[in-house]
Amino acid sequence: MSILFPLTDVLDDRVCYRWFESILWPQGRVCPRCGARDRLNIHNREREPVLDYQCQHCRHVFNLFTGTLLQGTHRRPAQLTIIVRGIAQGVSANQLHRELGCPYKGLLVLRHKIQHWVAQQVLAAGRLGGQLTEMDEMYQ
Repeated sequence: MSILFPLTDVLDDRVCYRWFESILWPQGRVCPRCGARDRLNIHNREREPVLDYQCQHCRHVFNLFTGTLLQGTHRRPAQLTIIVRGIAQGVSANQLHRELGCPYKGLLVLRHKIQHWVAQQVLAAGRLGGQLTEMDEMYQ
């Protein structure tokens, strides 16, 4: 028998959001359409801490996940953090599904998207030593 801990109840969404922000916007907030870094006003606070911004240059509305593989997600930052951590540690989609209580199919699709993106980044960076690579080496 396994014990499931409600990690999303103890993780702070704001802290997790700032972690994603440091990864997705390392040079700070930027409009994905025109590249502007100034005059990016808050447009919507409904899903705080995930804020929607509107660029005053091109009028584009966006948030932290716009233009990334997480675009369109409705998951809380704490839940996304647990999913990314689980994938990095090799936790199965079924285990994450049970721990988070979220739909298995959507979680599996997200997992595949993230793994595909990681594989592309690793190959593009030329970090693979030889032609053969074990799966556990690829997703660390």
